[in-house]
Amino acid sequence: MVLTPNQIDHIDNKLQLAGYPKSHFFTLGFKLQLGGLIDLAIDAFKRGAKEVSCVPSMFCYGELQRLRVGGNVPLALPFYFEAAIRGHIGSMSRLIQLYQESKPAIACALITFWMKMKIEFDDTTNTEESRKEIKKQFANICYVCKKEKSEENDDVTLVKCGICKLYSYCGKDCQTYHWQELKHNCECRQVILLRKYCKPSYVKEIREAIIGGEDPKKIHTLQRLRMKLGLNRPEEDYKELLLTLANDDDNKNNKDTMKRGTHVKVKGLVKASQHNGKFGIVTKVLIPGEGGRRRVGVKLSDDSDTVLNIKIENLELSSKSATTVTNLPNRPRNSYSNSNSNRPNPYEYLIARKDGTVHIGSTTNTI
Repeated sequence: MVLTPNQIDHIDNKLQLAGYPKSHFFTLGFKLQLGGLIDLAIDAFKRGAKEVSCVPSMFCYGELQRLRVGGNVPLALPFYFEAAIRGHIGSMSRLIQLYQESKPAIACALITFWMKMKIEFDDTTNTEESRKEIKKQFANICYVCKKEKSEENDDVTLVKCGICKLYSYCGKDCQTYHWQELKHNCECRQVILLRKYCKPSYVKEIREAIIGGEDPKKIHTLQRLRMKLGLNRPEEDYKELLLTLANDDDNKNNKDTMKRGTHVKVKGLVKASQHNGKFGIVTKVLIPGEGGRRRVGVKLSDDSDTVLNIKIENLELSSKSATTVTNLPNRPRNSYSNSNSNRPNPYEYLIARKDGTVHIGSTTNTI
């Protein structure tokens, strides 16, 4: 299976992937995508990224995850990151785009970092003037309360964030609110990591080595950066988050899988018919049962000490009026949105964890 000259031209120019080695997994995924077989294409791109460190596969895997209905952005981001630290400008652009949508606040410090990186790579879509203009917008105004310092209003004293040097605050209360409630502590700590381990000269060195055919596993600068950013974190560290962020569009009528934290209503039980119509919450996912893993653990709202193993066929999504169930044990902090949805807002997981690393790593293996 080979790519046509027109397809290669499209990949190299439009996707900005010229020079990067293209694995057979990438070629397969590209053909599958053209044929509309998106799930198979995602699997092929994922294998290309994980098994042979194929940068084109990393980018295209991110693209397909991002563009899926509902947007699997937390799954897309680490693969964009993997490609960006290998010098791929298109992935840097995607990171900027995602940070413009991050919650609970736009990650402007990370946006300006990746804009600067693109400029260092002579990308013309961003300029130093546009980057400085963004920084200027925050120079004379408190980011939180919007108090502005001007010639007419010289009573306002602003202090910049001591780390990122981007945001300004009129006082400690506003700075604390931004740091804690708007998660700037996470953003700032990732900025520290990037400035120290992701210098433009390092990324250029990594890019040249990969294009030159060097094994990425042996590029010390790359592997150190991956470790510092948490891209090689074991999947067990974020497996719970993956389950919570599972896309409902991959879950036709909730029959194939149930996510931990889903509010459900029991129906159609025979041996335990007294539970029919009761509300509960999924606490364990896909417990082995008759005929395979078709059962989940459900904690009923009127029996907090018991978790029933129930077939998925005997559950349906509960209404908004369902009785609230006691919080799940070991529930990750800020895992769930405050809205009526059982799923968190995926854009809350675009910035970083409290230590500055990504929320979801790309693979347990070194790539």
